[in-house]
Amino acid sequence: MRTIVCGLLVVLLAGSALADEKLSAKQQAKMHNQMAKKLFNLGLFQEAAEEYQKAYQAAPAPAFLFNLAQCYKRISRKESIEKAIFYFRSFLNNVPDTPMRDDIDKELARLDRELAELSKPPPPFYKRWWFWTAVGVVAVGATVGTVIALQPDDMEPVNGSVGNFGIP
Repeated sequence: MRTIVCGLLVVLLAGSALADEKLSAKQQAKMHNQMAKKLFNLGLFQEAAEEYQKAYQAAPAPAFLFNLAQCYKRISRKESIEKAIFYFRSFLNNVPDTPMRDDIDKELARLDRELAELSKPPPPFYKRWWFWTAVGVVAVGATVGTVIALQPDDMEPVNGSVGNFGIP
């Protein structure tokens, strides 16, 4: 009995795989697009971009390039911003008379500025706040250590001084 059930399961799975292959390119693109929208709405931008790439490969519509750019611009890493710029420009090359051209040009300018900011080398260590904080801590520690080390060993506290708070 188990053999029959396993056999039927294998046949069904193989049949569904063949059915997926028989989907038209447009249906595959639609399926990948729907999955990408769900992933995008969940904030899974890298996974959504992968689905949009599959959709574009199935049916190369320029809207998928725009959606890819939207995914990559939200990842906010240097490599992703470069990809976003690439996909926005690819979209504009495919649809040069788009009514969104002004908005995309503004977004490209913003992404170019962001990319330039991310490409700047970090400031040298001596211009960082933590360096000067560490220097201050070391200086205070060295001063306190020196004062304590230079105190005579036979020194007794004076009554009424801060050392014993006036207690005889």
